[in-house]
Amino acid sequence: MMMAIGAGRPVRPNVKTKVVYIWFLALIGEEG
Repeated sequence: MMMAIGAGRPVRPNVKTKVVYIWFLALIGEEG
C-alpha cells in the first residue's frame, strides 16, 4: 500500500515522507 501511495502521489518536500521513502528503498535493497 505504501508503494502504491508513493507511486500514485508526487513526493512532497516533507521530512517524514522523505525518510520513509529512503527507508523503504533501503529495505527493498536489503531484501534483494
